[in-house]
Amino acid sequence: MHAILSDTRAFEGCLGVDVLIDVADPTHIVAIEKWASESAMRPTGVAAGDGKTNLASFLASPPY
Repeated sequence: MHAILSDTRAFEGCLGVDVLIDVADPTHIVAIEKWASESAMRPTGVAAGDGKTNLASFLASPPY
């Protein structure tokens, strides 16, 4: 996950990613991504799951 988050942070338009881990359940992780715009997020593959990152495989639900 660390590598995926590093890759996501490196995408143009990504303003940052904060990660919150539930102390009671460390398998419950929330990633809050900040993007310059919705259009900046979509081409990265984060939302589309197009193979540029594996983040989609970790998600319990769509990111939006």
